[in-house]
Amino acid sequence: MKLINNFILDAPVHLRPIFRISPFKTDDVELNNYFYSMPENVGKLKSYFHVQYPEMHVQLTPRGRDAIALALSAIKLNKNDVVTIFTTTNNFYISSCVTEEIEKFCCWSRSIEKNTKVIFINHEFGYCSRDVNYYKSLGYVVIEDYAHSFYSGTKKRNGFFSGDFLIYSLSKYFPVQAGGVLVYSNEYNFGEDVIEDDVSKYCEKVVSAYIDNADQIAIKRLNNYRYYEVLFNQLNIRPYFELNDDDYPGVFCFTVPEYVNLQEMKKYLNGQGIESSVFYGVSAYFLPCHQALSNKDIEYIFEVVKSYLSEFI
Repeated sequence: MKLINNFILDAPVHLRPIFRISPFKTDDVELNNYFYSMPENVGKLKSYFHVQYPEMHVQLTPRGRDAIALALSAIKLNKNDVVTIFTTTNNFYISSCVTEEIEKFCCWSRSIEKNTKVIFINHEFGYCSRDVNYYKSLGYVVIEDYAHSFYSGTKKRNGFFSGDFLIYSLSKYFPVQAGGVLVYSNEYNFGEDVIEDDVSKYCEKVVSAYIDNADQIAIKRLNNYRYYEVLFNQLNIRPYFELNDDDYPGVFCFTVPEYVNLQEMKKYLNGQGIESSVFYGVSAYFLPCHQALSNKDIEYIFEVVKSYLSEFI
């Protein structure tokens, strides 16, 4: 155990802070319970998406991966069909939450195959792919997974420039424990086949209380990202992603010298209460970057990272 810049590092496990990739914190349990009881928090979330995509339908789901499953079920895939996955960077990394859901229906690949029926675009960590129109031009059904990119690309959104299906995970942007959204084109109609469950209804009401602050949340995330940049610049460490206009980061992903053991770094940081991971396929690592983090929170996370890297510098 040690004291660095007024922070205690390596405290006993049961006394370590917890910083999640999601903005949800324990304090939000009580607040969300209150929001759920407010009758005025009905329909605002769906209205938000109807404004964003006036020519498309909106369906709530318990989780983002349930929205993926719903989209795939509507496409009527065979077991030998292929969903081709592209990402913002087209790096090796893709969440198992995506691949495991696809495997329930068919095969998946990171390149276009002769049996490709769907192109699945993952907008990585708040950084939107700039190639959606190109993928659409190929003639396949297009699914866009916004994951950590709830607010990213909002200035450019409309039905014409969107995929056939859009996936949103509410817990990646708002302080809520669950919730997914499927936005889909008029070519598909689930009708009464889908009944919204209690968890979906709960998340719709709770997030409706936050939705008017979506732009302020985006600004706070961007400010936190900039603060990470300032701190890590002290170690001559740069962000991995190029931050484009209308991108609002869901994580702070940074390049790591190749001589650093990334797996041990992951073990150490998560052991210190910082949910984080390797950006597999490249020498990079990502940390929480959301609206619930204060400057001091970010400084603490930085000191933990710095403490680990000091073994290699």
